[in-house]
Amino acid sequence: REEELLLSELETGQRSAQEFVRTSGEQIAAIQARLAEEDAGAPLPAPRDFSLGQFKGPIQYVVWREMKSALTLPLFTLDPATNHPNLLLSPDLLAVRLVDEPQEEAPEGPERFSKSVCVLGSAGFTSGRHYWEVEVGDKTSWDIGLARASVDRQEAKVMLKPANGYWAVWLRHGADYKALDSPSRHLALQAKPRRVGVYLDYEGGQVSFYDAAAMTHLYTFSDAFAEPLYPMLGPGVNRDGLNAEPLRLVEL
Repeated sequence: REEELLLSELETGQRSAQEFVRTSGEQIAAIQARLAEEDAGAPLPAPRDFSLGQFKGPIQYVVWREMKSALTLPLFTLDPATNHPNLLLSPDLLAVRLVDEPQEEAPEGPERFSKSVCVLGSAGFTSGRHYWEVEVGDKTSWDIGLARASVDRQEAKVMLKPANGYWAVWLRHGADYKALDSPSRHLALQAKPRRVGVYLDYEGGQVSFYDAAAMTHLYTFSDAFAEPLYPMLGPGVNRDGLNAEPLRLVEL
């Protein structure tokens, strides 16, 4: 009986794997055909199933990795002219962490955040589709998203929401994930992301967030953009040394 049961489970697993491979192949073939049309200069429609936020589960991972060839994977660093004075950037400008007493005083300037504890990326996007990832590790607090160029960098209490020029998600208290929409949306995640993926479709008005390890969709903002958008990172407060890890841009 045990051998028969084991054989049945193996056959069921094999059928599931074959179905997954078949479905993945169909999705990838469809995307390759669309990319070939794009390369040939043919106008492309924008069907619902092309929206990244629609893909769920294992198939999403396969399709996303195939789609990366159609995206711009931006090469940018963190902008040292923008970071809050209590944020320390790494020498390679790819990581940021909070320090209570900076060893060097950051020079003042109109681009620097004086109240909001965040930093912007060096690249501003005005068109196209872009994707990048941020390593969050075991941090208990962070903010990740996009900010438009004209956000108020001197105001004391700025709420991160689209009306104020921010499209972002955050983590608080180690387990409280929110999409900072209007109103904010609690995110009930099945697993704690260690790396967060950010996708921007400027013309399509889409900002999406993913658990980058499994490409699990976290949240999608829909809006209309009219000025440059910059990647935004905030490493969060470091109470009792529990959130000392930096946020780090991942080189893809």
